Amino acid sequence: MTLNRELQQEITSRKGTEDDPLIYHQKLRSLTSALALAEERKCRRIAAEVHDRIIQNLAIAKITLGTIKSATSSDEAAKKTCEVIALIDDTIQDTRQLVSEIASPVLYELGLLPAVESLTQQTEERHGIAFSVSDDSKPKPLSDDLRVLLYRAVRELLKNTVQHAQADSATVSITRDGDQICIKVEDDGRGFDAGKTISGAGKTGCYGLFGIKEQFQPLGGYLNVDSRPGHGTRVTLAAPLKCHGQGIEA
Repeated sequence: MTLNRELQQEITSRKGTEDDPLIYHQKLRSLTSALALAEERKCRRIAAEVHDRIIQNLAIAKITLGTIKSATSSDEAAKKTCEVIALIDDTIQDTRQLVSEIASPVLYELGLLPAVESLTQQTEERHGIAFSVSDDSKPKPLSDDLRVLLYRAVRELLKNTVQHAQADSATVSITRDGDQICIKVEDDGRGFDAGKTISGAGKTGCYGLFGIKEQFQPLGGYLNVDSRPGHGTRVTLAAPLKCHGQGIEA
């Protein structure tokens, strides 16, 4: 049974039952969080397939064309071969970028902080918003699942900054507060009425914020939005760290 089908059955089974609403919402949040993790694992498998098959095949094709170019005596054929090689180079670069967007290899190989730094750099290059990332250098042991959810949350928050904030600059800070990891994303954009953010889901990117909140509540985490029109936005995300030496450093 897929998680999508399980989620649909959970919603359907709620109709006409006498279940405690609090228990129902807790189950629904847990399923939402599990669905997000399952989607991330699927994206990672797809990204690996694209890298192992498409990028490697393109690299082999480029090498083969280089050999043909060296062997040809025709200037016109050599010129055309160079054009195809350049096109393959562009395609490899675009495909690598796509792989990074589907599932960041930096996240799994180096950790959360390098992945966030890479994400902000890419966003800055594409959209012209000046980003800075800071970390307090304290140990932050994370489970694999929490690391993935935190990265997805930051990615969604940066997306909101680009699409809705009209900001010139933004900061991302990663700190440890007791047994919690705390991530703040702050921009100098146009801001919005934070009091209507969750209740007005669907406006100004609120579906994304609502989804983040729902995914982190089952983990004992929370999301707080501080914003008002004309005064930028600060989103604070916190979640429990993995204690007793378990987990992977951020």
